[in-house]
Amino acid sequence: MVEPWGGEVRVAPNEQGQIAEVAVQEGDAVRPGQLLVRLEDAAQTHAAAAARAELAEAEAALLRVQRGATPDELALARADREVARTRSQQAARDAARARALSGVGGVPLVEAERTEADALGLTAALDAASARLSITRRGARPEDRDAARARVTAARARLRSAEGALDRRRIVAPKAGTVLWSRWHVGELFVPGATPILILGDVGRLQVRAEVDELDADAVAAGMPCEAFTDVGRRVAGCRVVRLSPAFGRRALAFEAPTSRTDVRVREVFVELTGAAGVAPGQRLWIHVAPGRG
Repeated sequence: MVEPWGGEVRVAPNEQGQIAEVAVQEGDAVRPGQLLVRLEDAAQTHAAAAARAELAEAEAALLRVQRGATPDELALARADREVARTRSQQAARDAARARALSGVGGVPLVEAERTEADALGLTAALDAASARLSITRRGARPEDRDAARARVTAARARLRSAEGALDRRRIVAPKAGTVLWSRWHVGELFVPGATPILILGDVGRLQVRAEVDELDADAVAAGMPCEAFTDVGRRVAGCRVVRLSPAFGRRALAFEAPTSRTDVRVREVFVELTGAAGVAPGQRLWIHVAPGRG
């Protein structure tokens, strides 16, 4: 049986999906990595976009942690502290004045106590503003930086996973070759199984997978010249034995003759065709090996 050089490549995705695009047809030459078929991938595309946005956000947060506060943020923190200090000082003066006046009956005791409470609150606000300024100057703590790096690592892993899921919806050519078989159409549901989605092969060179009876196997060796004939005996090409399978097995090629035996032990012989005009993969040929030549 005639085969592409190196055999056929049966291409199929590993997951189920509705076919969204068939980018090639039978007879097309394809290059490695070229898109052949695309399964419906809207959900995977959205997931990858969300993962990229999440990574960008995590990387921006890490950059902020590593760089620390900007000059504007430091200026704002200083201004907040100065405002809090001014209010606290004014409140302290108001509280002292109220205490003095309450001692001579000029201000009710309740009013003096309220003023003192306000002064204490503004003093606490000054302490908080001072603490925020110190934190802004110091920058993030080591554990905050570690946490930010961990979020970036996790976001990158989620993006790789999302992109991998998207890539699995795109079936590309594993190597250069020609599309030998394609029967699927847009809208059909592909389910992984025995049927491929495409079959590729290198038809620039052709080989024949022949079988030789165990009684004749000793007469065949790699490097021997041979000739290829059709079922009607027409010579179509010269050839050369490339290799023999390492073990014998049962006959796999079907014979139409009702008297042909199927229990014969055979050895597979791989033959390279030369000058095989008009020969195509799948065609049945008979190989005549010429022992003693070569």
